[in-house]
Amino acid sequence: MLVGSLFSTLVGMICPGKKNLYLAQSLNFKNPIYPNSELIVRGTVKSKSDTIKIIIINTEILVNGNVVINGEAKVKVRDN
Repeated sequence: MLVGSLFSTLVGMICPGKKNLYLAQSLNFKNPIYPNSELIVRGTVKSKSDTIKIIIINTEILVNGNVVINGEAKVKVRDN
């Protein structure tokens, strides 16, 4: 769960817009993560709705090129 919280940083700090609202996150735990592992956090926009300003992001955390956690984030994009 601690590693899954890195998706919040992805949404809050990396996604454009300072007023984004993190609505939901699903998590699927695929493999264990061991201490001192180097992590890659990745997000890819899956879909967006211009009318309600919501984007869906496929999220992944990788260790040595293998997905250890994946899921989906729902984000409301607000005007700056």
